Amino acid sequence: MVAEKDKYYNTKAVVITESNAVSCSLNLSDENEEKVLSLTGEVFQPTYDREDDLIVYGGLATFNAVFGGDELMRIEAGAKFSFKTALPEKEATVVKIEYRVENVTLKKEGGMLYAAATVVAEITFGLVVENEFVTSLDALTKSGTALIPVERAFGGSYEFSDEFEEKKIKRVLQSQARVALKSVFARENAVVCEGECVISVLMLAFSDGEVLKTVRRVPFSFECDCEGASSDDCAYGDAAVDKLSLKVYVDEEKNRSDVSVEVTLKFVGAAINFKQTQIICDCYSPEIELVPSFAPIETIKYTGACATERVSGAATCAVPEYSRLLKCVGEGVEIADNRLIDGRLNVSGVLFGSALFADGENAITSRKFELPFSVAVVCDAQAVDNVKVTAEEVYLKLRAGRLEAETELVVTYREIEKSTYNAVIDVFEGEKKVGEASAISVYVGRCGDTEWDVTKRLGVPAEEIIKFNPELVFPLTGDEKIVVYRKIK
Repeated sequence: MVAEKDKYYNTKAVVITESNAVSCSLNLSDENEEKVLSLTGEVFQPTYDREDDLIVYGGLATFNAVFGGDELMRIEAGAKFSFKTALPEKEATVVKIEYRVENVTLKKEGGMLYAAATVVAEITFGLVVENEFVTSLDALTKSGTALIPVERAFGGSYEFSDEFEEKKIKRVLQSQARVALKSVFARENAVVCEGECVISVLMLAFSDGEVLKTVRRVPFSFECDCEGASSDDCAYGDAAVDKLSLKVYVDEEKNRSDVSVEVTLKFVGAAINFKQTQIICDCYSPEIELVPSFAPIETIKYTGACATERVSGAATCAVPEYSRLLKCVGEGVEIADNRLIDGRLNVSGVLFGSALFADGENAITSRKFELPFSVAVVCDAQAVDNVKVTAEEVYLKLRAGRLEAETELVVTYREIEKSTYNAVIDVFEGEKKVGEASAISVYVGRCGDTEWDVTKRLGVPAEEIIKFNPELVFPLTGDEKIVVYRKIK
Protein backbone atom coordinates (compact mmCIF):
# COMPACT_ATOMS: atom_id res chain seq x y z
CA MET A 1 0.00 0.00 0.00
CA VAL A 2 1.67 3.18 -1.23
CA ALA A 3 0.75 6.39 0.59
CA GLU A 4 1.94 9.85 -0.43
CA LYS A 5 2.35 12.31 2.41
CA ASP A 6 2.86 16.03 2.88
CA LYS A 7 3.97 18.19 5.79
CA TYR A 8 2.86 21.48 7.21
CA TYR A 9 4.24 23.58 10.03
CA ASN A 10 2.31 25.38 12.73
CA THR A 11 3.69 27.81 15.27
CA LYS A 12 2.29 26.95 18.67
CA ALA A 13 2.37 29.83 21.16
CA VAL A 14 3.44 29.16 24.75
CA VAL A 15 3.08 32.08 27.17
CA ILE A 16 5.06 32.21 30.41
CA THR A 17 4.44 34.96 32.97
CA GLU A 18 7.29 35.95 35.28
CA SER A 19 7.12 38.43 38.18
CA ASN A 20 10.23 40.07 39.61
CA ALA A 21 10.90 42.90 42.05
CA VAL A 22 12.85 45.99 40.99
CA SER A 23 13.80 49.12 42.91
CA CYS A 24 16.02 52.19 42.66
CA SER A 25 16.88 55.18 44.79
CA LEU A 26 15.03 58.48 44.31
CA ASN A 27 17.92 60.37 46.00
CA LEU A 28 15.53 61.69 48.66
CA SER A 29 15.78 61.25 52.41
CA ASP A 30 12.90 59.26 53.89
CA GLU A 31 11.57 62.34 55.70
CA ASN A 32 10.26 63.49 52.31
CA GLU A 33 7.87 60.59 51.93
CA GLU A 34 4.72 62.73 52.30
CA LYS A 35 5.98 65.17 49.67
CA VAL A 36 5.94 62.58 46.88
CA LEU A 37 2.62 63.41 45.20
CA SER A 38 2.68 60.88 42.40
CA LEU A 39 4.86 57.89 41.54
CA THR A 40 4.60 55.93 38.29
CA GLY A 41 6.69 53.22 36.72
CA GLU A 42 7.21 52.00 33.14
CA VAL A 43 9.51 49.67 31.24
CA PHE A 44 11.35 50.71 28.09
CA GLN A 45 13.86 49.15 25.70
CA PRO A 46 13.19 45.44 26.35
CA THR A 47 15.95 43.03 25.38
CA TYR A 48 16.45 39.28 25.44
CA ASP A 49 19.17 36.78 24.64
CA ARG A 50 19.61 33.02 24.78
CA GLU A 51 22.01 31.16 27.05
CA ASP A 52 21.82 27.41 26.51
CA ASP A 53 18.29 26.43 27.63
CA LEU A 54 17.60 29.82 29.26
CA ILE A 55 16.24 33.13 28.05
CA VAL A 56 17.87 36.19 29.62
CA TYR A 57 15.42 39.07 29.39
CA GLY A 58 15.66 42.63 30.66
CA GLY A 59 15.03 46.28 30.08
CA LEU A 60 15.01 49.66 31.75
CA ALA A 61 12.53 50.25 34.58
CA THR A 62 11.95 53.99 34.90
CA PHE A 63 10.19 55.73 37.78
CA ASN A 64 8.76 59.21 37.65
CA ALA A 65 7.94 61.06 40.89
CA VAL A 66 6.13 64.38 41.15
CA PHE A 67 7.70 65.94 44.24
CA GLY A 68 6.01 68.76 46.12
CA GLY A 69 8.76 70.52 48.03
CA ASP A 70 9.02 74.33 47.96
CA GLU A 71 7.74 73.97 44.41
CA LEU A 72 6.78 71.07 42.21
CA MET A 73 9.73 69.05 40.91
CA ARG A 74 10.22 66.07 38.69
CA ILE A 75 12.38 63.24 39.96
CA GLU A 76 13.24 60.54 37.49
CA ALA A 77 15.17 57.40 38.33
CA GLY A 78 15.88 54.25 36.39
CA ALA A 79 17.19 50.78 36.97
CA LYS A 80 18.30 48.27 34.40
CA PHE A 81 17.10 44.77 35.18
CA SER A 82 17.94 41.31 33.90
CA PHE A 83 16.28 38.01 34.77
CA LYS A 84 16.40 34.44 33.49
CA THR A 85 13.76 31.87 32.72
CA ALA A 86 13.90 28.38 31.26
CA LEU A 87 12.78 27.65 27.72
CA PRO A 88 9.55 25.63 27.62
CA GLU A 89 11.23 23.39 25.03
CA LYS A 90 14.70 23.30 23.54
CA GLU A 91 13.60 24.47 20.08
CA ALA A 92 11.40 27.32 21.34
CA THR A 93 12.08 30.87 20.21
CA VAL A 94 10.97 34.18 21.71
CA VAL A 95 8.18 35.83 19.72
CA LYS A 96 7.64 38.87 21.95
CA ILE A 97 7.97 40.14 25.52
CA GLU A 98 5.39 42.45 27.06
CA TYR A 99 5.90 44.19 30.39
CA ARG A 100 3.60 45.80 32.88
CA VAL A 101 4.58 47.48 36.13
CA GLU A 102 2.46 46.72 39.20
CA ASN A 103 2.43 47.69 42.88
CA VAL A 104 4.52 50.87 42.47
CA THR A 105 5.32 52.03 46.00
CA LEU A 106 7.77 54.02 48.08
CA LYS A 107 10.18 52.07 50.23
CA LYS A 108 12.41 53.31 53.06
CA GLU A 109 15.88 51.90 53.34
CA GLY A 110 18.96 53.28 55.09
CA GLY A 111 17.31 56.65 55.65
CA MET A 112 16.57 57.06 51.93
CA LEU A 113 13.50 56.71 49.74
CA TYR A 114 13.37 54.06 47.03
CA ALA A 115 10.87 53.45 44.27
CA ALA A 116 9.89 49.78 44.27
CA ALA A 117 7.64 47.79 41.95
CA THR A 118 6.85 44.39 40.54
CA VAL A 119 7.77 43.99 36.88
CA VAL A 120 5.53 41.40 35.24
CA ALA A 121 6.97 39.99 32.03
CA GLU A 122 4.69 38.05 29.68
CA ILE A 123 7.01 36.09 27.40
CA THR A 124 5.50 34.52 24.31
CA PHE A 125 7.49 31.60 22.92
CA GLY A 126 6.91 30.06 19.51
CA LEU A 127 7.18 26.30 19.02
CA VAL A 128 7.32 25.14 15.41
CA VAL A 129 5.31 21.92 15.20
CA GLU A 130 5.77 19.64 12.19
CA ASN A 131 2.64 17.82 11.08
CA GLU A 132 2.40 15.01 8.50
CA PHE A 133 -0.74 13.82 6.71
CA VAL A 134 -1.68 11.52 3.80
CA THR A 135 -2.59 13.25 0.53
CA SER A 136 -3.10 10.21 -1.75
CA LEU A 137 -3.34 6.43 -1.44
CA ASP A 138 -3.72 3.53 -3.94
CA ALA A 139 -7.02 2.51 -2.39
CA LEU A 140 -10.51 3.90 -2.22
CA THR A 141 -10.30 7.13 -0.24
CA LYS A 142 -12.68 9.59 1.26
CA SER A 143 -11.05 12.93 0.49
CA GLY A 144 -11.47 16.44 1.79
CA THR A 145 -9.72 19.78 1.80
CA ALA A 146 -7.99 21.65 4.59
CA LEU A 147 -6.68 25.18 4.89
CA ILE A 148 -3.01 24.88 5.86
CA PRO A 149 -1.47 28.05 7.38
CA VAL A 150 1.76 29.49 6.01
CA GLU A 151 3.05 32.04 8.54
CA ARG A 152 5.45 34.93 7.88
CA ALA A 153 6.67 36.93 10.87
CA PHE A 154 7.36 40.66 10.83
CA GLY A 155 8.82 43.20 13.22
CA GLY A 156 10.02 46.76 13.15
CA SER A 157 10.44 50.12 14.85
CA TYR A 158 8.67 53.36 14.01
CA GLU A 159 9.68 56.84 15.18
CA PHE A 160 7.53 59.93 15.12
CA SER A 161 7.54 63.37 16.71
CA ASP A 162 4.97 65.95 17.74
CA GLU A 163 5.22 69.57 18.80
CA PHE A 164 3.01 71.96 20.73
CA GLU A 165 3.27 75.44 22.22
CA GLU A 166 2.52 76.28 25.85
CA LYS A 167 3.07 79.02 28.37
CA LYS A 168 6.64 79.59 29.36
CA ILE A 169 7.50 76.26 31.02
CA LYS A 170 9.81 75.95 33.98
CA ARG A 171 9.96 72.15 33.94
CA VAL A 172 8.20 69.01 32.79
CA LEU A 173 6.78 67.09 35.74
CA GLN A 174 5.58 63.91 34.07
CA SER A 175 5.20 62.40 30.61
CA GLN A 176 3.39 59.25 29.51
CA ALA A 177 2.67 57.51 26.22
CA ARG A 178 0.07 54.83 25.59
CA VAL A 179 -0.48 53.06 22.28
CA ALA A 180 -3.62 51.48 20.83
CA LEU A 181 -3.07 49.39 17.69
CA LYS A 182 -6.41 49.62 15.87
CA SER A 183 -5.84 48.00 12.47
CA VAL A 184 -3.36 45.51 11.01
CA PHE A 185 -3.53 44.30 7.40
CA ALA A 186 -1.20 42.78 4.82
CA ARG A 187 -0.19 43.97 1.40
CA GLU A 188 2.50 42.90 -1.05
CA ASN A 189 5.62 42.02 1.02
CA ALA A 190 4.48 44.25 3.88
CA VAL A 191 2.12 44.56 6.83
CA VAL A 192 0.52 47.90 7.69
CA CYS A 193 -0.06 48.77 11.35
CA GLU A 194 -2.38 51.68 12.13
CA GLY A 195 -3.43 53.14 15.43
CA GLU A 196 -3.10 56.02 17.83
CA CYS A 197 -0.54 57.02 20.43
CA VAL A 198 -1.89 59.03 23.38
CA ILE A 199 0.78 61.29 24.86
CA SER A 200 0.17 63.24 28.09
CA VAL A 201 2.60 65.82 29.46
CA LEU A 202 2.32 67.47 32.89
CA MET A 203 4.24 70.77 33.19
CA LEU A 204 4.90 73.62 35.60
CA ALA A 205 4.48 77.17 34.25
CA PHE A 206 7.37 79.59 34.85
CA SER A 207 5.60 82.74 36.05
CA ASP A 208 2.67 81.75 38.26
CA GLY A 209 3.53 78.14 39.05
CA GLU A 210 0.37 76.91 37.30
CA VAL A 211 0.18 73.19 36.67
CA LEU A 212 -0.43 72.60 32.96
CA LYS A 213 -1.39 69.40 31.20
CA THR A 214 -1.48 68.65 27.48
CA VAL A 215 -2.82 65.44 25.95
CA ARG A 216 -2.03 64.68 22.31
CA ARG A 217 -3.59 61.91 20.22
CA VAL A 218 -1.14 61.16 17.44
CA PRO A 219 -2.39 58.76 14.72
CA PHE A 220 0.23 56.58 13.05
CA SER A 221 0.46 54.30 10.06
CA PHE A 222 3.58 52.19 9.75
CA GLU A 223 4.47 49.73 7.00
CA CYS A 224 6.57 46.79 8.23
CA ASP A 225 8.59 44.70 5.80
CA CYS A 226 7.21 41.15 5.58
CA GLU A 227 8.67 39.16 2.71
CA GLY A 228 6.17 36.89 0.99
CA ALA A 229 3.08 38.59 2.41
CA SER A 230 0.15 39.43 0.13
CA SER A 231 -3.15 41.29 0.37
CA ASP A 232 -4.96 37.96 0.79
CA ASP A 233 -3.14 37.23 4.06
CA CYS A 234 -4.63 37.42 7.53
CA ALA A 235 -2.39 39.67 9.62
CA TYR A 236 -2.13 40.43 13.32
CA GLY A 237 0.33 42.34 15.47
CA ASP A 238 1.20 44.08 18.70
CA ALA A 239 2.70 47.49 19.41
CA ALA A 240 4.46 48.95 22.45
CA VAL A 241 6.20 52.21 23.35
CA ASP A 242 9.95 51.59 23.30
CA LYS A 243 11.21 55.11 23.99
CA LEU A 244 9.77 58.51 24.94
CA SER A 245 11.74 61.74 25.15
CA LEU A 246 10.88 65.44 25.43
CA LYS A 247 12.71 68.66 24.73
CA VAL A 248 11.56 72.13 25.81
CA TYR A 249 12.65 75.28 23.95
CA VAL A 250 11.98 78.61 25.68
CA ASP A 251 11.26 81.66 23.48
CA GLU A 252 12.06 84.62 25.76
CA GLU A 253 10.65 87.17 23.31
CA LYS A 254 7.25 85.47 23.09
CA ASN A 255 7.43 84.35 26.71
CA ARG A 256 6.32 80.93 25.43
CA SER A 257 7.78 77.44 25.21
CA ASP A 258 7.84 74.93 22.38
CA VAL A 259 7.69 71.30 23.49
CA SER A 260 9.00 68.59 21.19
CA VAL A 261 8.01 64.98 21.81
CA GLU A 262 9.78 62.02 20.21
CA VAL A 263 8.38 58.49 20.47
CA THR A 264 9.67 55.14 19.25
CA LEU A 265 7.19 52.30 18.81
CA LYS A 266 8.06 48.64 18.33
CA PHE A 267 5.92 46.19 16.38
CA VAL A 268 5.81 42.40 16.12
CA GLY A 269 3.30 40.10 14.45
CA ALA A 270 2.67 37.81 11.52
CA ALA A 271 0.92 37.54 8.17
CA ILE A 272 -0.75 34.18 7.53
CA ASN A 273 -1.78 32.78 4.17
CA PHE A 274 -4.05 29.74 4.07
CA LYS A 275 -3.18 27.19 1.37
CA GLN A 276 -5.97 24.79 0.34
CA THR A 277 -4.65 21.23 0.48
CA GLN A 278 -6.26 17.85 -0.19
CA ILE A 279 -6.33 15.46 2.74
CA ILE A 280 -7.52 11.86 3.17
CA CYS A 281 -10.32 11.56 5.71
CA ASP A 282 -10.72 7.76 5.47
CA CYS A 283 -9.66 4.82 3.30
CA TYR A 284 -10.95 1.36 2.28
CA SER A 285 -9.78 -1.66 0.30
CA PRO A 286 -11.94 -4.65 -0.70
CA GLU A 287 -8.87 -6.91 -0.79
CA ILE A 288 -7.06 -6.08 2.44
CA GLU A 289 -7.82 -4.73 5.88
CA LEU A 290 -6.59 -1.13 6.24
CA VAL A 291 -5.94 0.38 9.65
CA PRO A 292 -5.67 4.18 9.36
CA SER A 293 -4.47 6.40 12.18
CA PHE A 294 -6.00 9.85 12.49
CA ALA A 295 -4.96 13.21 13.88
CA PRO A 296 -6.66 16.60 13.87
CA ILE A 297 -5.26 19.36 11.67
CA GLU A 298 -6.09 22.67 13.34
CA THR A 299 -5.81 26.07 11.75
CA ILE A 300 -6.29 29.37 13.53
CA LYS A 301 -7.23 32.65 11.89
CA TYR A 302 -6.66 35.92 13.77
CA THR A 303 -8.44 39.18 13.04
CA GLY A 304 -7.70 42.41 14.87
CA ALA A 305 -10.66 44.32 16.29
CA CYS A 306 -11.12 47.62 18.10
CA ALA A 307 -13.97 49.37 19.91
CA THR A 308 -14.34 52.60 21.88
CA GLU A 309 -16.47 52.90 25.01
CA ARG A 310 -17.06 55.96 27.21
CA VAL A 311 -17.03 55.40 30.97
CA SER A 312 -17.82 57.88 33.71
CA GLY A 313 -18.95 58.03 37.30
CA ALA A 314 -18.02 58.82 40.89
CA ALA A 315 -14.48 57.72 41.64
CA THR A 316 -13.23 56.31 44.91
CA CYS A 317 -11.05 59.11 46.30
CA ALA A 318 -10.41 60.71 49.71
CA VAL A 319 -10.91 64.32 48.61
CA PRO A 320 -9.26 66.77 51.03
CA GLU A 321 -11.61 69.41 52.51
CA TYR A 322 -11.55 73.02 51.34
CA SER A 323 -9.36 72.29 48.33
CA ARG A 324 -9.60 72.81 44.62
CA LEU A 325 -8.84 70.23 41.95
CA LEU A 326 -5.79 70.86 39.79
CA LYS A 327 -4.91 67.99 37.44
CA CYS A 328 -4.92 64.24 37.00
CA VAL A 329 -1.52 62.50 36.94
CA GLY A 330 -0.28 58.96 36.51
CA GLU A 331 -3.50 57.66 34.98
CA GLY A 332 -3.72 54.09 33.74
CA VAL A 333 -6.00 51.08 33.24
CA GLU A 334 -5.88 47.65 34.86
CA ILE A 335 -7.99 44.81 33.44
CA ALA A 336 -9.54 42.52 36.01
CA ASP A 337 -11.44 40.13 33.72
CA ASN A 338 -12.58 39.61 30.15
CA ARG A 339 -15.13 37.05 28.97
CA LEU A 340 -16.96 36.28 25.73
CA ILE A 341 -20.65 35.72 26.52
CA ASP A 342 -23.56 35.57 24.06
CA GLY A 343 -21.87 37.52 21.28
CA ARG A 344 -20.38 40.18 23.54
CA LEU A 345 -16.90 40.69 24.91
CA ASN A 346 -17.34 41.78 28.53
CA VAL A 347 -14.31 43.60 29.94
CA SER A 348 -14.09 44.80 33.53
CA GLY A 349 -11.34 46.59 35.37
CA VAL A 350 -10.39 49.89 36.97
CA LEU A 351 -9.25 53.30 35.77
CA PHE A 352 -6.73 54.67 38.27
CA GLY A 353 -4.42 57.61 38.87
CA SER A 354 -3.69 60.48 41.25
CA ALA A 355 -5.57 63.76 41.56
CA LEU A 356 -3.64 66.88 42.54
CA PHE A 357 -5.40 69.30 44.92
CA ALA A 358 -4.44 72.76 46.25
CA ASP A 359 -5.68 74.23 49.53
CA GLY A 360 -6.27 77.91 50.36
CA GLU A 361 -2.55 78.51 50.82
CA ASN A 362 -1.71 76.77 47.52
CA ALA A 363 -0.13 73.81 49.28
CA ILE A 364 -0.44 70.89 46.86
CA THR A 365 -1.44 67.38 47.93
CA SER A 366 -2.43 64.31 45.96
CA ARG A 367 -4.99 61.57 46.42
CA LYS A 368 -5.24 58.30 44.57
CA PHE A 369 -8.48 57.61 42.76
CA GLU A 370 -10.12 54.56 41.18
CA LEU A 371 -13.09 54.23 38.85
CA PRO A 372 -14.27 50.65 38.32
CA PHE A 373 -15.68 49.96 34.85
CA SER A 374 -17.47 47.22 32.97
CA VAL A 375 -18.03 47.50 29.22
CA ALA A 376 -19.57 45.11 26.69
CA VAL A 377 -18.40 45.07 23.06
CA VAL A 378 -20.34 43.32 20.29
CA CYS A 379 -18.22 40.36 19.13
CA ASP A 380 -19.29 37.34 17.05
CA ALA A 381 -15.94 35.51 17.25
CA GLN A 382 -15.50 31.93 18.50
CA ALA A 383 -12.90 33.18 20.97
CA VAL A 384 -10.70 36.22 21.67
CA ASP A 385 -7.26 36.88 23.10
CA ASN A 386 -4.72 39.68 23.52
CA VAL A 387 -7.36 41.95 25.09
CA LYS A 388 -5.98 45.42 25.92
CA VAL A 389 -7.60 48.61 27.19
CA THR A 390 -6.10 52.07 26.71
CA ALA A 391 -7.49 55.26 28.27
CA GLU A 392 -7.54 58.44 26.23
CA GLU A 393 -7.65 61.80 28.04
CA VAL A 394 -9.02 61.48 31.59
CA TYR A 395 -11.30 64.28 32.77
CA LEU A 396 -11.77 64.92 36.50
CA LYS A 397 -14.17 67.26 38.24
CA LEU A 398 -15.39 67.93 41.76
CA ARG A 399 -19.10 67.78 42.42
CA ALA A 400 -20.44 68.30 45.96
CA GLY A 401 -17.11 67.25 47.43
CA ARG A 402 -16.89 64.04 45.39
CA LEU A 403 -14.47 63.31 42.58
CA GLU A 404 -15.93 62.27 39.23
CA ALA A 405 -13.93 60.78 36.37
CA GLU A 406 -14.66 60.36 32.68
CA THR A 407 -12.70 59.00 29.73
CA GLU A 408 -12.87 57.08 26.45
CA LEU A 409 -11.59 53.53 26.69
CA VAL A 410 -10.11 51.98 23.56
CA VAL A 411 -10.58 48.20 23.69
CA THR A 412 -8.41 46.23 21.28
CA TYR A 413 -8.40 42.46 20.92
CA ARG A 414 -7.87 39.57 18.49
CA GLU A 415 -10.80 37.54 17.22
CA ILE A 416 -9.98 33.85 16.85
CA GLU A 417 -11.55 31.51 14.31
CA LYS A 418 -10.53 27.86 14.55
CA SER A 419 -11.03 25.10 11.97
CA THR A 420 -10.30 21.45 12.69
CA TYR A 421 -9.94 18.70 10.09
CA ASN A 422 -9.63 15.02 10.96
CA ALA A 423 -6.97 13.62 8.61
CA VAL A 424 -5.31 10.25 8.00
CA ILE A 425 -1.67 10.56 9.00
CA ASP A 426 -0.66 6.94 8.37
CA VAL A 427 -2.08 3.65 7.07
CA PHE A 428 -1.14 0.13 8.19
CA GLU A 429 -1.95 -3.03 6.21
CA GLY A 430 -3.82 -5.82 7.94
CA GLU A 431 -4.80 -9.31 6.80
CA LYS A 432 -6.21 -10.14 3.38
CA LYS A 433 -9.98 -10.24 3.20
CA VAL A 434 -11.93 -13.42 2.40
CA GLY A 435 -14.02 -12.90 -0.76
CA GLU A 436 -17.81 -13.16 -0.82
CA ALA A 437 -19.15 -16.66 -1.55
CA SER A 438 -22.22 -15.48 -3.47
CA ALA A 439 -22.13 -15.01 -7.22
CA ILE A 440 -24.32 -11.93 -7.14
CA SER A 441 -24.84 -9.01 -4.74
CA VAL A 442 -27.57 -6.41 -4.94
CA TYR A 443 -27.68 -3.08 -3.17
CA VAL A 444 -30.49 -0.53 -3.31
CA GLY A 445 -28.97 2.92 -3.22
CA ARG A 446 -29.92 5.69 -0.81
CA CYS A 447 -30.14 9.36 -1.62
CA GLY A 448 -26.75 10.99 -1.25
CA ASP A 449 -24.69 7.76 -1.47
CA THR A 450 -21.25 8.33 -2.95
CA GLU A 451 -18.88 5.93 -4.67
CA TRP A 452 -17.25 5.49 -1.26
CA ASP A 453 -20.53 4.40 0.41
CA VAL A 454 -21.49 1.89 -2.31
CA THR A 455 -18.04 0.32 -2.54
CA LYS A 456 -17.86 -0.25 1.24
CA ARG A 457 -21.36 -1.82 1.30
CA LEU A 458 -20.73 -4.20 -1.62
CA GLY A 459 -17.08 -4.94 -0.81
CA VAL A 460 -15.84 -4.83 -4.40
CA PRO A 461 -13.56 -2.34 -6.17
CA ALA A 462 -15.17 0.78 -7.56
CA GLU A 463 -14.25 -0.12 -11.13
CA GLU A 464 -16.22 -3.36 -10.81
CA ILE A 465 -19.33 -1.48 -9.71
CA ILE A 466 -19.08 0.89 -12.69
CA LYS A 467 -18.42 -2.05 -15.04
CA PHE A 468 -21.71 -3.75 -14.18
CA ASN A 469 -23.67 -0.53 -13.60
CA PRO A 470 -22.44 1.97 -16.21
CA GLU A 471 -25.54 4.13 -15.87
CA LEU A 472 -24.76 5.11 -12.24
CA VAL A 473 -24.26 8.76 -11.43
CA PHE A 474 -22.88 9.77 -8.04
CA PRO A 475 -24.12 10.94 -5.66
CA LEU A 476 -27.18 8.70 -5.94
CA THR A 477 -30.70 10.09 -5.98
CA GLY A 478 -32.08 6.98 -4.20
CA ASP A 479 -33.70 3.61 -5.11
CA GLU A 480 -31.08 2.74 -7.76
CA LYS A 481 -30.63 -1.03 -7.94
CA ILE A 482 -26.91 -1.83 -8.08
CA VAL A 483 -25.81 -5.33 -9.05
CA VAL A 484 -22.36 -6.92 -9.08
CA TYR A 485 -21.38 -10.41 -10.26
CA ARG A 486 -18.55 -12.64 -9.08
CA LYS A 487 -16.87 -15.74 -10.36
CA ILE A 488 -17.37 -18.68 -8.03
CA LYS A 489 -14.34 -20.88 -7.70
